[in-house]
Amino acid sequence: MGAAQKPAQLRHAGRRRSAGRGDRGPSGLIARFSRNESGATAIEYGLICALIFLAIVGAVTLFANNSTDMFNTVATEIAS
Repeated sequence: MGAAQKPAQLRHAGRRRSAGRGDRGPSGLIARFSRNESGATAIEYGLICALIFLAIVGAVTLFANNSTDMFNTVATEIAS
């Protein structure tokens, strides 16, 4: 029959890096952090939500003050 053939092996299997650990050391951590943009997008959405919230609070406060003044004026006119 012939000599048995060895199965194909990975040449660099022992030197492969594990998943998610592409860069090692402090400089690799900084490089990965600078390439990651998902946190920046979340912060942008958070700032937009905060600005919308402040606009709503300002509008409701202004409306509440104006309506309180209006009801006080009406109550004063009815009482007199």
